[in-house]
Amino acid sequence: MYLMAIVGVLTPLSTFIYFPVLGDVSKAFHLSSEFVVLTIAVHMAVQGIAPFVWMPLGDYFGRRFALIATLAIFVGANTGLLFSNSFLSLMLLRAAQAFGSADLPIIGAAVIGDISTGIERGALIRIYGSILMLGHVISPVLGGVLTQFFGFRSIFWFQLALGSLALVLVTLFLPETLRNIAGNGTIRLKPYQQPLLACVKSSPDARFNSNPETITLPPTFISFVEPLDLLSHMDILGSIIFGAIAFATVVVVIATTALCLETYYRLSTLLVGLAFLPSAAGTILGFFFISYLLDRDYKFIETRYKTTHNIEEDTTVSLKHNSDFPIERARLRNIWWITFSFIGATIGYGFSLSTKHIAIPLVMQFLVAFGATTILLANGVLIADLCPENLASVTAVINLVRFCMGALAVGVVQLLFDRLDDGFVFLVFAMATLAVTPILVMQWMFGVKWRIAKRSSSEKRPLLDRLRVLLVGSFDRLPSWGNIWGKLSIKRFSSKLWKSFRGRPPSRDLGGDTWGKNLLLRAQSLCSRVPSPREIWGKVR
Repeated sequence: MYLMAIVGVLTPLSTFIYFPVLGDVSKAFHLSSEFVVLTIAVHMAVQGIAPFVWMPLGDYFGRRFALIATLAIFVGANTGLLFSNSFLSLMLLRAAQAFGSADLPIIGAAVIGDISTGIERGALIRIYGSILMLGHVISPVLGGVLTQFFGFRSIFWFQLALGSLALVLVTLFLPETLRNIAGNGTIRLKPYQQPLLACVKSSPDARFNSNPETITLPPTFISFVEPLDLLSHMDILGSIIFGAIAFATVVVVIATTALCLETYYRLSTLLVGLAFLPSAAGTILGFFFISYLLDRDYKFIETRYKTTHNIEEDTTVSLKHNSDFPIERARLRNIWWITFSFIGATIGYGFSLSTKHIAIPLVMQFLVAFGATTILLANGVLIADLCPENLASVTAVINLVRFCMGALAVGVVQLLFDRLDDGFVFLVFAMATLAVTPILVMQWMFGVKWRIAKRSSSEKRPLLDRLRVLLVGSFDRLPSWGNIWGKLSIKRFSSKLWKSFRGRPPSRDLGGDTWGKNLLLRAQSLCSRVPSPREIWGKVR
């Protein structure tokens, strides 16, 4: 489990250790602020897309293959970043770094799920999540300290060392744990699926060959896009959009902290790294606060539900057997005041940057981190409750939408800074969060009806049909390309024109000298010189 913690912490480390060094990167590469923040945007976008590539490959080739491949890419990208000397190479290598690290926490959680029993799994996942959160907390401080004393490239040296250590440990000690390949540990593994130290012979308890019925089929295009099916459900889509907007807002606050503090308060890189401590404290406090609040609210709604439906107190309520249980109200019971406090803290942070007292924006940053952590965790728990059968796909879709929305926000924030005062820039993002809060109201009022309607449809459509409804459902009434081409076909048009003039009486019977008769005469004369489509086709052949 601790080996997986070392592996999983590389993802938050590669993201947050970079934030305090933006000023040094700007000076070293002679870049303006908008180009520097683009390196963050590209990193986040790739981080959201990469799990869709690695998940099907890991399910087919195994966890060990996925870990070794991603860690090798991560190590190679950090090696290249040590010697990059242009903006293009910096962008590409940051993208490669994100591609190699994005799926590490998901694979680590999957390995822990493979090697643990149901009773042990909950406690191990909580410890694993706490270690990952520790990576979020210490990474900015570590980046500031390393850059202050050793230069900004030292953060890539540190990631290279830790990534190489994880790669060596996984290669030497981690066997394949995927149940479809290894079973419960009694299936004999192939040499490349075993740890390097044990590749000479199989472990003593591996007594059986693999069962062909448990072998996973090779990944197809459907395997890569299948998680997107979750976006076709109204309740899940609304929750993901709300969480993505809140995530984009807090990412803008954190990503621009170094540039704002260096501009207004002339802080060194070390002090900029230490300035992230209030947001780290808000993240930790928000994690424990919302964990307690979610448990309390769930018990309150569950008790009221049992009383209303005359259910015994000892009976366990679950969405699988009680489809009308208001899980949305259990998870969103206290989200209202948290959301409005988050919006207020974001606005206050923006307008406090121009004050002389640095304590004010740091306090606002603490409140922003506290509110964002509580909102995102509550949002993620609700989505997991709505779709408990495939948590890996749920996590991948959430990360895709959140990171892409965050990348978009970071990509445009500097353009807003160039046109608006800093306070109004953060006001824009706060208002964007406020604009999607009606989604919470809709979930509170109609969430149960949406779930019941979804479950009542016993007929399941194929995945491609569901994706078609998701992507192009609004265009179903438009004519197909074949119909459009049929209407515009030159052959059909010329045939109709030819028949219309061929059906006319001869020009000598027209008589008279009027403009209309002369026009028809000229048209017939011109048409007589135009070969028919059949004659043209004969010449072409």
